[in-house]
Amino acid sequence: MTYNTITYKLTGNFQYDLGIYGLKQILDFFNENYETDEKYYLKINKTPHEILEIIVKKLIDTKGLDYFIEKINKKQSLKLKNTHHNIEIYNNSTLDMFVTNLSKKIVSLYDANSKNKLDEAVIKDMLWQMITEMLNTTLLNFNPDKSLKGKQVFEKAYNNLFPQNTKLKSKCTFCGQYLGKPIGREYFFNAPSALNFSWFNEQNIVICPYCILLNFCITEALTFFGNSKQNAYFVYFPNLIEMANLNNIFKSGQNSFSSLSNKIIEYEKEKLIKTSVSHTLQIIEFTLNSQNPEINLYVLNKRNLEKIIKASDLFEKLFNKKTYGQIKKGNNKTNIELSKEVFSSISNNQYLYLIVDKYINFVTKAYIDRFKKDQNKNYKQTVTGFYPDVFLLLLQIDSKIKGGKYMDAFEVFHDFGQQLRSAVIRSSKNNNEINWNTANNKLIALSNKFITASKMEMRDLQNLITQQIISHHDKYIKLNSGQAKLINHGNYNNIATTIALSLLTESHKGKSNSINEELSKTSEKKETLNTGEED
Repeated sequence: MTYNTITYKLTGNFQYDLGIYGLKQILDFFNENYETDEKYYLKINKTPHEILEIIVKKLIDTKGLDYFIEKINKKQSLKLKNTHHNIEIYNNSTLDMFVTNLSKKIVSLYDANSKNKLDEAVIKDMLWQMITEMLNTTLLNFNPDKSLKGKQVFEKAYNNLFPQNTKLKSKCTFCGQYLGKPIGREYFFNAPSALNFSWFNEQNIVICPYCILLNFCITEALTFFGNSKQNAYFVYFPNLIEMANLNNIFKSGQNSFSSLSNKIIEYEKEKLIKTSVSHTLQIIEFTLNSQNPEINLYVLNKRNLEKIIKASDLFEKLFNKKTYGQIKKGNNKTNIELSKEVFSSISNNQYLYLIVDKYINFVTKAYIDRFKKDQNKNYKQTVTGFYPDVFLLLLQIDSKIKGGKYMDAFEVFHDFGQQLRSAVIRSSKNNNEINWNTANNKLIALSNKFITASKMEMRDLQNLITQQIISHHDKYIKLNSGQAKLINHGNYNNIATTIALSLLTESHKGKSNSINEELSKTSEKKETLNTGEED
């Protein structure tokens, strides 16, 4: 069978389609010609070897010159520092020409910046070895022949990837255009050799040389956060132009899942305004850790996206806050990214109250630790983050999505909790000076009572509210009979948790009973210790 052209079509399988999108990015980078309808297919008039050379050149460019210098330093026991030079890649150069030019450039840099003189032929052989190792990293179990040197290593790897047609018996499961061989981890990312349930639940799945190439393109489609290149994200939609739009909007300047989330909300709102249609999105999170690789999938269908848009103002506010938590136990740290948990809950049609209930005890512990840290700079916190106002927002989002009396109940009892907080702080004055240690101990104890009430009967919450109104009758705490009747068997645990969190959160700015006004002459820092506002 002669290899001259390939038509890649989106299949609806995110991994295969991700490779197609990544290949399109690479072809665009080099201004290579291809045919496309911008939606569902790419047609390329090249052989697998020609496409592989283009892909490898882009992978080298992505790695950067300093990556290769660092490798050479290690193998040759040299110490040339990072140069921050760019790799010059010419569209019409073959991979062999490119490697030759790159080896010359590296040798010249060592000549100019180091006492060490390098043999260009040796460096060229090392570059071929490194390029082959890059392919090995992508395919996990792809093993190059280390007994060979230089370009022979790459050619052996190429022949292993693309065997002669006499060894191929069945049509490719993916494109259906060429013969392929049984899929395995050495031919396709993270695929068992005999059966992979992700691939159409068929045994003896086969893959052709053209489709194998898509493995190497996946990372070019991803958005990486941070400098480690281990955390990456992709927003999937089975349409090339939509994928480009969705992923380009947060390609630059983003460093967190929260910022990604806000961009998606903005895009979907604009899309809904223009077309009156929302559609299913898949947010794919990759942890590219060699010891513990992981893929998480967040599916947002039309119904879920409509919920997000309904409360978009609150979601945007949430994702602009510090939505993290960290728990230290000995030398171990557990990091929690609440924005991921929010999307996971929404994609599974769960209420956000479950997240609040899951972490409520850590909210209290973090509150205590922040106060102790403020009192003693040498105090070592075991729980950080978990800001109470962030968790209040989760409850508020739930209430807004449900609408009606749920939102009324949230507003009434959030305000009640704020009034109660103000009353507790007023009662902690000594000679017109607030004893913050006493105030915080009272707030924590009272908050814990409401947390306990959230897990008991409705009458226990009602009794606790009545007790607090009586205890602070001189502090002007207000709750009329109509508001009290908002409590019912379906919402009392949410109400109890709302009050508990409100006790640990500073008052609304602009309210007549604002603690910021009440305590304008006291330390403002005490009041902002427990908010998740971004700096």
